[in-house]
Amino acid sequence: MPPTPKVSKTKKDTHDKNTSKDTCARCGACLSFCPVYQSHPIERFSPRGKYFLLRSASIKKRQRLIKETIAACLQCGACSRLCPSGTDVADIIRAERDRVAYFRSFPYSLFDIWEKLGQERGIKAVSFLEKISALLRDFQNAVPLAKAPFLSNLNLYIHSFPGTISRCKVDERAKRAKVLLFCGCMQNHVFPDTAAKIAAILDWELEIPENQVCCGLPAYSQGAMSRARSFAKKNLDIFLNRQADIILTGCASCAYMIKSWPSLFGIQTPTYKHATKIATRVMEFSQFMARYQANTGARKNGSIAIQIPCHQRYGLDSERSLITVAQRFLLPDQPLTTLGCCGLGGTFSLFNPDISKNIFEQNIASKTGCFTLEKTGPVFTTCSGCLLRLRHAFETLAKEEDSAPRAYHLVDLMVHNKENPKG
Repeated sequence: MPPTPKVSKTKKDTHDKNTSKDTCARCGACLSFCPVYQSHPIERFSPRGKYFLLRSASIKKRQRLIKETIAACLQCGACSRLCPSGTDVADIIRAERDRVAYFRSFPYSLFDIWEKLGQERGIKAVSFLEKISALLRDFQNAVPLAKAPFLSNLNLYIHSFPGTISRCKVDERAKRAKVLLFCGCMQNHVFPDTAAKIAAILDWELEIPENQVCCGLPAYSQGAMSRARSFAKKNLDIFLNRQADIILTGCASCAYMIKSWPSLFGIQTPTYKHATKIATRVMEFSQFMARYQANTGARKNGSIAIQIPCHQRYGLDSERSLITVAQRFLLPDQPLTTLGCCGLGGTFSLFNPDISKNIFEQNIASKTGCFTLEKTGPVFTTCSGCLLRLRHAFETLAKEEDSAPRAYHLVDLMVHNKENPKG
């Protein structure tokens, strides 16, 4: 896997360069880091290829091939982070989706339903509408919902994991701070046990607002900026009344989006100042544990793999914290395999199944021994979307290849109960 590029630039720098006539130098530096291009090495699928198609005035953009090309973007941020000239292709694609409905993967009205109804009623609406919508039917098949959502069943989950935390302790500094848990949609409805285990590490000494809503990343990635702004504003109003020292989330993608909230508001507005303050206080789970984990207790005997989510690598620049925390739970001589993009990209995998599958096989399956006799141990990650992708894909491979790793959230490396890997 190529090293993470170190490029320093501010949001304002990126915006200024993207609004100029032509910033891409066609150097090709982005080609080595784009998961889509690495999977399908066709020029139009490269970041510079997409840039050329969108910036060229001589090309008729409303045609199927160009729409297909623009849709083939994971919004991972790899090219934007690397680009020497500061060209943010992902941002340009979002702006084009926002400006021209032709480039949207699905109607923005779906975000309105999710935002206005809230998570609980929104899920029921999706369940009803999937009977008449092929897209929502595919979504329902790909996302196995938990029977009891986390936020509306806190009393249930508080008593679900008594005494399970046996492999780590948290520094008292963390317990003295006011910590607010932001679980995100996926951990609320698909992986509620993960959110509960994260809370249990702090002995539930943290605040969990039951009225928190989606971080806004799905809308943001699709270019629905007004909808993303609405989600962010609702959460900011919740945080404003609580004055938390730390906003802790178990999803790297949610953490990335929360750090992006200031870009949704005008610099002179009070909301921008509040969003900026919150952005400096958000911590993804491995960042939190890297700073506040006091000791590890028992260590795991056996190899494991760490899947580093794109938003953690390129958006948060915190892959080192994930690796550091994982190594604390391994014996010194045990190997640690690091993996890259899983190919999910939110709705990307629904609209680009072949590319998504190739990315997974190239970055995950081939490196975890799914096609060989040399198997790695379990795979751990910190993104709820990546976890969903890994579990579903590994289950499918296990049926085809008779053997495949199991996927877990990083918190499962720290707890001990019957559902977790032996160690």
